[in-house]
Amino acid sequence: RSDKKFCVRAADNPSNCYKQAQAASVQAAKAMGGMITLPGLVRAFHGGKSVRLIAILRNPADRLYAAWKHYPHYPKQYGSGLQGFDKYIAEQIAGFRSCTARHSTKDCALYFESIAPEYEDVFYHCDQLIKGMYSVFVSDWIQAFGRDAFLAIRAEEYYQDPKRVLKQVFRHLRLEDELSMSEWAKFLDHPIKKPDRGIHKSIAGEDLPTELPATQRRGLESFFSEVNN
Repeated sequence: RSDKKFCVRAADNPSNCYKQAQAASVQAAKAMGGMITLPGLVRAFHGGKSVRLIAILRNPADRLYAAWKHYPHYPKQYGSGLQGFDKYIAEQIAGFRSCTARHSTKDCALYFESIAPEYEDVFYHCDQLIKGMYSVFVSDWIQAFGRDAFLAIRAEEYYQDPKRVLKQVFRHLRLEDELSMSEWAKFLDHPIKKPDRGIHKSIAGEDLPTELPATQRRGLESFFSEVNN
């Protein structure tokens, strides 16, 4: 049933509901002076207070591969092993690119499944691809808080040299970074746990390589370089 107050996804023309919802969102944003975003809400909560932000960002290709190995619903849908992973990334990239062929990368990243029914039908709405589109999200945080408030750290650099990275963090937070050996030991004596544990091997595949293979890495890094420019 569809009338002035209700919109139901009709089988003959499901896009009508999406268009009505998008038009309503635009009208609401105009009334409020702009779209509501998470960075904007956080900025409003803190008011004029000084806020320091830190983001630790992993290579998005490695992050996606770790997610594939950890969450069982992906290999359950696409099959285990590298063959399943290849099918997964091919479908996800094709789904996202079909969106960016008609809309901006930012709109597709922020509103993917609400833009049109064909995007809602993509398995899990390209969620792991979108989570690696750091530039889309970082730009809104910088806009809300200013560039000086934001520190981005490469996860790989932290794994390799945690002391050097922690010094950056301390300086960013305006804390003392010249610590004694015993004080540093409190931070560094505990091993860093990389986020690749808890693999569901029975589903993802016993023969799945620990590291992302070169062929799949090239394809994913090529994609992420396009969307993270």
